[in-house]
Amino acid sequence: AIFCLETAPLSKVREDLPAFAKLLASSAYIIITDPLPEICMVRFRKETRLVMLCKNAFPLYDQGFQTDFFLKWKVKYRMLAGQNDISVMQIPAPAREEFFSRNYLSGRTARCDLTGCCSTDVYFDKANEKAAKEKLLKLYPETADKKVLLYMPSPRPRKECKSWCSMLNMESLARLISGEYYALVYLGAGGMEGYDNIVEIEGFSKIVTKEMNIRELLMAADVIVGDYRDTFFEAALLHKPMFSTAFDYEKRIRIRNMSMNANDFDRFLFCPLVSSSEELAAGLSNLSSFDYGPMEEFFAYALSGCDGNSAGRAAKYLINERTSKP
Repeated sequence: AIFCLETAPLSKVREDLPAFAKLLASSAYIIITDPLPEICMVRFRKETRLVMLCKNAFPLYDQGFQTDFFLKWKVKYRMLAGQNDISVMQIPAPAREEFFSRNYLSGRTARCDLTGCCSTDVYFDKANEKAAKEKLLKLYPETADKKVLLYMPSPRPRKECKSWCSMLNMESLARLISGEYYALVYLGAGGMEGYDNIVEIEGFSKIVTKEMNIRELLMAADVIVGDYRDTFFEAALLHKPMFSTAFDYEKRIRIRNMSMNANDFDRFLFCPLVSSSEELAAGLSNLSSFDYGPMEEFFAYALSGCDGNSAGRAAKYLINERTSKP
């Protein structure tokens, strides 16, 4: 049996714990996409393989969680400190084995030659890209005959970054690029809470909430602007012009428990930094000479195993290598 575990269904475990335990005990493979605190309390049969297929190819935070998550969920933090007893872990590139092992294995050994990230396979199917563009046009017909700018900076509390409010000045950006671009603004759960900026400008910009998921938006966009989302970094696979609004990364790293230090983050900045609407507009006016070199270097180091066949390799392992030892 193959048993796939996600965080949400685990909330129902207490309703029928014996049945859950039986299912775990009878499974040859247990697949997870995140470290799960419940699994830290479990030890499996020798024959059982706990397989981690990470849901993000480039997690920015230790174990995928920010500091404020740990402060809010102290019990889960203590449980996660025990780590999951992972046998096989898929990694996005051979060069990232040390990072993923340090984050998820806690000194244990596991098989890490299974490369890729299944969630990134969608980027390599032209049918998915076509469907995303068609869905976008249907939802936002005003994007017709314009380049789509996906604007996805992470919201900052005012006390952390006073400049963020001016960075998200869509009225200023509209005056500079509205003739050629239409901006879709993706802010996630935090939104514009605490800010008075006018983000939706008629004929130029719209806040996207649940109409399209983030990967659909990335595939449909012509230009991508963002900073501290895992999906922003994996978007390098799309080989599109990108700009980073991580101008405050040194402070952000100290506050948010990022899994890389400031020097590493600087090394992973594969696209130009912008800190104002004017700088972004200047970059957009010069896309014909956009330098993809740093993006290609980042891909070679961090995402080289992501080629559209990640799920196929995971399936091959599950089907043909059941008796393999980690």
